[in-house]
Amino acid sequence: NHWGVPLTLARMPEDTTRAVFEIGMSTPGEIAPRSQMVRPHTGIVTCIAGAHLEGLGSLSAVAHEKADIFTGMEAGGTFILPADDEFFDYLAGRARRFCPTGNLESFGRSANATARIVGYETDGNKSRIQLDIVGKPVLVTINAVGEHWAMNAAAAVLAASQSGLSVE
Repeated sequence: NHWGVPLTLARMPEDTTRAVFEIGMSTPGEIAPRSQMVRPHTGIVTCIAGAHLEGLGSLSAVAHEKADIFTGMEAGGTFILPADDEFFDYLAGRARRFCPTGNLESFGRSANATARIVGYETDGNKSRIQLDIVGKPVLVTINAVGEHWAMNAAAAVLAASQSGLSVE
């Protein structure tokens, strides 16, 4: 992460119109400086989970650090948050403080999610994920198994739709 974000930025051709960055972390203070380098137009927090507890100590600290993705957000950017996460309101509040003109979108199983997961099935090799993206039905098939992939697919399709691309 300390090397990947700066190297990716330095190696990007000048005419790049879109790029996807993963700004990860293992200890406090890692995300904000990289967010300020990237200056995202769209920022996604996929979930708040125990994977980062070793370096951060609590889920609250994980949520605090992950919300720093929005410190470098471009004015009018889009925050994409997990609607079903217990830290949703906290993340939304921090995002608004960092970027008051931002657009809040969400994904998950919640009825009020912008990108709602309406179905998931697997044959053990692939996953078929049925989504509702702002009222439009979408079927996504991926070569990965696990219901958590439905969350990732919903967030990714929602992010792409926010960048001017059609849901298809």
